[in-house]
Amino acid sequence: MNRKVKLRNMLSPSTAEGQWVISLSDSGFSIEEIVKLVDEKIGGYGTHGSDTRLVIEYQLGHRPVGDIEHLLLPHQPSGIEFVQVTNEGFLCRTVGTASATFDVLIHTQSLSEEALQSLLEKNSEELAWMAYRNAHEGHPFGYSLAGDPPLSSHTALAGISYADLQRLFAQ
Repeated sequence: MNRKVKLRNMLSPSTAEGQWVISLSDSGFSIEEIVKLVDEKIGGYGTHGSDTRLVIEYQLGHRPVGDIEHLLLPHQPSGIEFVQVTNEGFLCRTVGTASATFDVLIHTQSLSEEALQSLLEKNSEELAWMAYRNAHEGHPFGYSLAGDPPLSSHTALAGISYADLQRLFAQ
């Protein structure tokens, strides 16, 4: 099975923040001055701005992407667990470190809660990997909960569709 995931790079030089950093550098600002501005204007990167210089050096082309990969969230979770039934399917949450925990919508209303619980029990690691891949390569899934007022919405960082689950049923 192919286990490669194209990480969503929200720190890329092509983002608005990356372009701003590049324009500051092109305007003659030193890296130290840019770090100070980034910390002041957007709060920096990492805990208390601890990774701001690293990100700026990457955005300016002084470091390879491998140096900032640990900052690309979410990290890979170790498992997944059921949270509750939604109007669109089943809300689950990955488990692992704080940076690897996120909501996942298993978007399939034709599956019973018992069948889902069984899949989660037997395939937690595989489903967690699917959620991780979809969090980076897919799009967030919106969901609503029974009893929510109209127009209130929640977003899961990743979604798993019935088609994603098909091969797990054959196991």
